[in-house]
Amino acid sequence: MPLTRGQKTLLHVAPAALGVDEPTRKLVQRSLGGMESAADMEYRGYLKVMAHWEAAGWRHPRLPRDHFRRMAASDPRYRLRGKAMGLAKKLGWTNDRGLCDKQRLDAFVLRQTGGRIARLQACETEDLIKVVEGLKAMLDRPDDAGQALSHGGGRSAVSTLPRTGVAGGLQPPRRRRRKAEEADDAEQPQEPPIA
Repeated sequence: MPLTRGQKTLLHVAPAALGVDEPTRKLVQRSLGGMESAADMEYRGYLKVMAHWEAAGWRHPRLPRDHFRRMAASDPRYRLRGKAMGLAKKLGWTNDRGLCDKQRLDAFVLRQTGGRIARLQACETEDLIKVVEGLKAMLDRPDDAGQALSHGGGRSAVSTLPRTGVAGGLQPPRRRRRKAEEADDAEQPQEPPIA
């Protein structure tokens, strides 16, 4: 869907109000919105760019203060990316400022997707579910002291999505663990009852 004239204007007004120079504005539009030019940008990219300017401190005079961030968050991929970055921080994958180390997370994405996708931002919903579930499995794995780096028992990435069949038959981890425990119980020899 092409942008309206007012939306294209906002893409120029918001960074100007923040004092951002033209090359930086174009860089943000290209990296978040997919296009350097506002005339070629799609609506989803527009929402991501405007959410970025809103997070940087810009406010629309007639809309609620977090309007664009809420609009961008209605996309399940946006929520799953945030969840993946939060789990990466819990794993200790942070940079010197305490933010998520995106290079390390992107390397994990590359491994999880079998080399098909190199960046978290390029993942589709199904791939993001695999990444989030992989990070959760890493948190549940015991460390050297035998303690799990538990993620607090949060919901599965699959359970945060609407039931549309997008998950491709993935099961929440609890169900997989339960099935594995049942399989282990079936393999163990049964002792005869004592009379």
